[in-house]
Amino acid sequence: MTLFMSVVLLTLSCNPVKRVLKDQTKFNQVAEEVIRRGYCVNDTIIEIVTDTVYKTDSVVVNTTKFVGKTVDTTFADGSSVYIDASGTVLVKCPIKRQVQTVNRTETIRDKSLENILKADIEHLDSVNTAINITIKERDLSIKELESSLKWQTGKFYLLIAALAAFVGFRIYMKVKSKLPF
Repeated sequence: MTLFMSVVLLTLSCNPVKRVLKDQTKFNQVAEEVIRRGYCVNDTIIEIVTDTVYKTDSVVVNTTKFVGKTVDTTFADGSSVYIDASGTVLVKCPIKRQVQTVNRTETIRDKSLENILKADIEHLDSVNTAINITIKERDLSIKELESSLKWQTGKFYLLIAALAAFVGFRIYMKVKSKLPF
Protein backbone atom coordinates (compact mmCIF):
# COMPACT_ATOMS: atom_id res chain seq x y z
CA MET A 1 0.00 0.00 0.00
CA THR A 2 2.84 2.34 0.83
CA LEU A 3 4.48 1.57 -2.48
CA PHE A 4 1.27 2.38 -4.34
CA MET A 5 0.88 5.70 -2.48
CA SER A 6 4.49 6.68 -3.15
CA VAL A 7 4.12 5.91 -6.90
CA VAL A 8 0.90 7.97 -7.09
CA LEU A 9 2.46 10.80 -5.11
CA LEU A 10 5.61 10.75 -7.27
CA THR A 11 3.55 10.79 -10.48
CA LEU A 12 1.41 13.70 -9.35
CA SER A 13 4.31 15.74 -8.02
CA CYS A 14 6.29 15.56 -11.29
CA ASN A 15 3.47 16.78 -13.50
CA PRO A 16 5.12 18.75 -16.35
CA VAL A 17 2.03 20.88 -16.86
CA LYS A 18 2.17 22.10 -13.29
CA ARG A 19 5.89 22.86 -13.64
CA VAL A 20 5.23 24.92 -16.77
CA LEU A 21 2.33 26.79 -15.19
CA LYS A 22 4.36 27.66 -12.11
CA ASP A 23 7.49 28.88 -13.94
CA GLN A 24 6.89 32.03 -16.02
CA THR A 25 9.91 31.54 -18.31
CA LYS A 26 8.84 27.99 -19.18
CA PHE A 27 5.30 29.22 -19.72
CA ASN A 28 6.52 31.93 -22.11
CA GLN A 29 8.58 29.38 -24.06
CA VAL A 30 5.57 27.07 -24.41
CA ALA A 31 3.30 29.98 -25.39
CA GLU A 32 5.76 31.12 -28.05
CA GLU A 33 5.97 27.62 -29.52
CA VAL A 34 2.16 27.25 -29.51
CA ILE A 35 1.80 30.58 -31.32
CA ARG A 36 4.61 29.70 -33.73
CA ARG A 37 2.87 26.47 -34.72
CA GLY A 38 -0.41 28.30 -35.29
CA TYR A 39 -2.53 26.54 -32.68
CA CYS A 40 -3.80 29.81 -31.28
CA VAL A 41 -5.08 32.41 -33.72
CA ASN A 42 -7.16 34.40 -31.27
CA ASP A 43 -5.26 37.66 -31.50
CA THR A 44 -6.79 38.67 -34.82
CA ILE A 45 -7.38 42.39 -35.09
CA ILE A 46 -9.79 43.75 -37.67
CA GLU A 47 -9.50 47.45 -38.37
CA ILE A 48 -11.97 49.39 -40.44
CA VAL A 49 -10.34 52.44 -41.95
CA THR A 50 -12.60 55.19 -43.24
CA ASP A 51 -11.23 57.58 -45.82
CA THR A 52 -13.08 60.61 -47.12
CA VAL A 53 -12.31 61.65 -50.67
CA TYR A 54 -13.12 65.17 -51.83
CA LYS A 55 -13.45 65.86 -55.54
CA THR A 56 -13.61 69.48 -56.64
CA ASP A 57 -14.90 70.63 -60.01
CA SER A 58 -14.22 74.31 -60.58
CA VAL A 59 -14.06 74.51 -64.37
CA VAL A 60 -17.21 76.29 -65.50
CA VAL A 61 -17.60 78.01 -68.87
CA ASN A 62 -20.56 80.40 -69.33
CA THR A 63 -21.12 82.77 -72.23
CA THR A 64 -23.31 85.84 -72.40
CA LYS A 65 -23.67 88.87 -74.64
CA PHE A 66 -24.48 92.31 -73.41
CA VAL A 67 -25.37 95.57 -74.98
CA GLY A 68 -25.57 98.54 -72.73
CA LYS A 69 -23.96 99.96 -69.71
CA THR A 70 -24.73 97.54 -66.86
CA VAL A 71 -24.99 93.72 -66.93
CA ASP A 72 -26.24 91.50 -64.12
CA THR A 73 -26.64 87.88 -65.21
CA THR A 74 -27.04 84.65 -63.22
CA PHE A 75 -26.50 81.34 -65.00
CA ALA A 76 -28.11 77.95 -64.42
CA ASP A 77 -25.06 76.53 -62.65
CA GLY A 78 -25.19 79.32 -60.05
CA SER A 79 -22.43 81.53 -61.41
CA SER A 80 -23.12 85.19 -61.91
CA VAL A 81 -21.52 88.10 -63.74
CA TYR A 82 -21.98 91.75 -62.86
CA ILE A 83 -20.48 94.58 -64.94
CA ASP A 84 -21.18 98.13 -63.86
CA ALA A 85 -20.98 101.34 -65.86
CA SER A 86 -17.39 102.09 -64.76
CA GLY A 87 -16.17 98.79 -66.25
CA THR A 88 -15.72 96.86 -63.00
CA VAL A 89 -16.35 93.16 -63.53
CA LEU A 90 -17.54 90.95 -60.65
CA VAL A 91 -17.68 87.17 -61.29
CA LYS A 92 -19.00 84.64 -58.77
CA CYS A 93 -18.54 80.94 -59.46
CA PRO A 94 -19.68 78.29 -57.00
CA ILE A 95 -17.33 75.35 -56.47
CA LYS A 96 -18.89 71.95 -56.85
CA ARG A 97 -17.62 69.51 -54.30
CA GLN A 98 -18.33 65.79 -54.22
CA VAL A 99 -17.73 63.95 -51.00
CA GLN A 100 -17.22 60.22 -51.12
CA THR A 101 -16.55 58.04 -48.09
CA VAL A 102 -14.59 54.84 -48.65
CA ASN A 103 -14.52 52.10 -46.02
CA ARG A 104 -11.66 49.62 -46.18
CA THR A 105 -11.37 46.60 -43.95
CA GLU A 106 -7.85 45.65 -42.99
CA THR A 107 -7.27 42.38 -41.23
CA ILE A 108 -4.10 41.88 -39.23
CA ARG A 109 -3.82 38.23 -38.34
CA ASP A 110 -2.21 37.17 -35.14
CA LYS A 111 -0.27 40.10 -33.74
CA SER A 112 1.61 37.79 -31.36
CA LEU A 113 2.93 35.66 -34.21
CA GLU A 114 3.94 38.81 -36.05
CA ASN A 115 5.93 39.99 -33.01
CA ILE A 116 7.60 36.59 -32.63
CA LEU A 117 8.57 36.53 -36.29
CA LYS A 118 9.94 40.09 -36.08
CA ALA A 119 12.08 39.03 -33.11
CA ASP A 120 13.30 35.98 -35.08
CA ILE A 121 14.21 38.18 -38.05
CA GLU A 122 16.12 40.61 -35.82
CA HIS A 123 17.98 37.70 -34.22
CA LEU A 124 18.87 36.18 -37.60
CA ASP A 125 19.98 39.58 -38.89
CA SER A 126 22.32 40.01 -35.92
CA VAL A 127 23.69 36.48 -36.42
CA ASN A 128 24.17 37.21 -40.12
CA THR A 129 26.02 40.43 -39.31
CA ALA A 130 28.26 38.63 -36.81
CA ILE A 131 29.04 35.91 -39.37
CA ASN A 132 29.87 38.51 -42.03
CA ILE A 133 32.21 40.31 -39.60
CA THR A 134 33.89 37.00 -38.72
CA ILE A 135 34.33 36.16 -42.42
CA LYS A 136 35.90 39.56 -43.11
CA GLU A 137 38.26 39.14 -40.15
CA ARG A 138 39.27 35.67 -41.36
CA ASP A 139 39.82 36.92 -44.91
CA LEU A 140 42.06 39.68 -43.57
CA SER A 141 43.94 37.18 -41.40
CA ILE A 142 44.36 34.83 -44.38
CA LYS A 143 45.76 37.67 -46.51
CA GLU A 144 48.22 38.62 -43.76
CA LEU A 145 49.32 34.99 -43.38
CA GLU A 146 49.60 34.65 -47.15
CA SER A 147 51.92 37.66 -47.41
CA SER A 148 53.97 36.39 -44.45
CA LEU A 149 54.20 32.96 -46.09
CA LYS A 150 55.42 34.51 -49.35
CA TRP A 151 58.12 36.41 -47.44
CA GLN A 152 59.18 33.27 -45.57
CA THR A 153 59.22 31.25 -48.82
CA GLY A 154 61.45 33.87 -50.42
CA LYS A 155 63.82 33.73 -47.45
CA PHE A 156 63.86 29.90 -47.66
CA TYR A 157 64.78 29.94 -51.37
CA LEU A 158 67.50 32.50 -50.62
CA LEU A 159 68.89 30.20 -47.90
CA ILE A 160 68.85 27.20 -50.28
CA ALA A 161 70.66 29.26 -52.93
CA ALA A 162 73.26 30.38 -50.36
CA LEU A 163 73.80 26.80 -49.20
CA ALA A 164 74.14 25.60 -52.79
CA ALA A 165 76.67 28.37 -53.49
CA PHE A 166 78.61 27.52 -50.31
CA VAL A 167 78.69 23.80 -51.12
CA GLY A 168 79.65 24.58 -54.71
CA PHE A 169 82.45 26.87 -53.51
CA ARG A 170 83.77 24.22 -51.07
CA ILE A 171 83.76 21.59 -53.80
CA TYR A 172 85.52 23.99 -56.15
CA MET A 173 88.20 24.72 -53.57
CA LYS A 174 88.89 21.01 -53.02
CA VAL A 175 88.96 20.19 -56.71
CA LYS A 176 90.88 23.34 -57.71
CA SER A 177 94.30 21.85 -57.01
CA LYS A 178 93.56 18.85 -59.23
CA LEU A 179 92.35 20.89 -62.17
CA PRO A 180 94.80 21.45 -65.02
CA PHE A 181 94.15 25.17 -65.50
